[in-house]
Amino acid sequence: MASLKQITSLLNKLYPLHHADHAWDNVGLLVPTERIIKKILLTVDLTQDVCDEAIKGNADLIIAYHPFLFKKFNRINPNDTQHQSLMKLMKQDVGVYCPHTSVDAAKNGVNDWLVSGLALKKDILKVDVIEPVQPKGDETEKDVEGVGMGRYVEFNQSIPLEEMLERIKKSLNLQMVQYACLKDTFKDKQIKSVAICAGSGGGVFSALHKQGKKADLYYTGELSHHEGLALKEQGKVVVICGHSNTERGWLKWLQNKLIATENVQIVLSQSDEDVYQPFI
Repeated sequence: MASLKQITSLLNKLYPLHHADHAWDNVGLLVPTERIIKKILLTVDLTQDVCDEAIKGNADLIIAYHPFLFKKFNRINPNDTQHQSLMKLMKQDVGVYCPHTSVDAAKNGVNDWLVSGLALKKDILKVDVIEPVQPKGDETEKDVEGVGMGRYVEFNQSIPLEEMLERIKKSLNLQMVQYACLKDTFKDKQIKSVAICAGSGGGVFSALHKQGKKADLYYTGELSHHEGLALKEQGKVVVICGHSNTERGWLKWLQNKLIATENVQIVLSQSDEDVYQPFI
């Protein structure tokens, strides 16, 4: 067991909240609890099903990657599903912590987890952060090395596109992914560089292009139609996997880190899933 402060301090050490994008994100401890923490439920989205699962399973704390409270509100709306979850959790004294973009930016966060599924370390020439964070407070340049949004990966040798797609499917544990590339180029397409952004990659990929860089393949959860089309027309490959599908597997990483450091039961939600499901 552990105190709430012990858990939140550890999370902030692993994924510092001051590296999150506070311009729009809502991160940190959103719902406090007076409980001693004996059991933590991990999820990407805190849906009503996940809320009920946490209560029935007697979880003391939910770590939800996405904040379930985004918009500011002046009063509780009993017809709002997120407010319904909030009321249930507060009644049962279940806490909620949401790290979101602090994990996106962190070294060994969700984007580095995506990198790990593409190739062995020995086969990777370099990994650059697309949008590095700047040191804050007492931080030095060394403290924030490898920290920021998105990753740009170069391999020692080119990898056939079909093999790369299989690696992505396997690492995300998916039956299928969507891809875009120019007609009749699939068979011979070789991938030497990949731009990565968990979730929605449009803004991060735009930042890469402003730096004068382009990748052979763009790997993310979702892009707008026109963003994907533009990249395809430029002869690039786009791989779209579903927003939360590019984030969910990271929870296993988090589970292992927490188990290794705290004497607390850490469980993965069985109700959490991507909004969109394939019909095959």
